[in-house]
Amino acid sequence: MNQDRQRILDHSRELFLHEGFNKTTMDEIAGRMKISKKTIYKNFASKDELVREALMNFILGNHKKLNDLINSDCNAVEKSFKMFNFVGTMLIQISESFLNDIRNFMPNLWKEIDKVRTKILYSNLKSIIDQGQKEGYFIDTQKSDALVALFIVSIRGVINPDSLIENKLTPAKAAESIIELLLNGILTDKGRKLFAKLKSGENK
Repeated sequence: MNQDRQRILDHSRELFLHEGFNKTTMDEIAGRMKISKKTIYKNFASKDELVREALMNFILGNHKKLNDLINSDCNAVEKSFKMFNFVGTMLIQISESFLNDIRNFMPNLWKEIDKVRTKILYSNLKSIIDQGQKEGYFIDTQKSDALVALFIVSIRGVINPDSLIENKLTPAKAAESIIELLLNGILTDKGRKLFAKLKSGENK
C-alpha cells in the first residue's frame, strides 16, 4: 500500500470514528491533512469507498494485534484479561455520531463488519477457551464450540448500532459488561482467583 493511501486511511478512520462520516466532506479531510482533494480521489474513487476501506482497515489492523496476543505464551486467563482491556481500548474510539451514521446511512457496511468480526471472534475465542479448559481455568462441562457460540450471540446482540443507541451504551462499556459477565460464568475457582488477582493488580 502506498504511503499516501495509508495516511489517508489512518486520518479518515480517526475522523470517522470520533465525529461520524455523514457530514465529513472530502474537502474537510483534505484540509485537515493539508493535501489536495485530488490526492484523495487518486486513491479512492468515492467517499463511500474511503469510509469502507478506513473501517475495514481499522478492524483488520486490530485483528493482527489480537492475533499477536492470542499467540503469546500467556495462560488463558491472562489472555482473556488482556483481550478484555484491548477490546475496551479499541471500542472507546467509537462515538455515538459514528453509530448513528452507520445505522442510518450505511447499514450494509455494518453487516459486512459484523460478518468479519464474527469470524475473528470465533477463531480467537475458541483458541482461548480450548487452552483454558486444558489448563483448568475454564469449566469443561460444555464443549468449547457451545461456549464460543454463547459469547458471540451475546456480543452481536448488544454491540451493534441499534442496541447501543437505544440503550444509551458506549461500545466500550457494553463490551466490558458482556465479557466480564460471560467470563465469570465459565471460570473455575482456580480461574476466578487468577482473574481477580489480575484485576486487583490493574486497579492498584
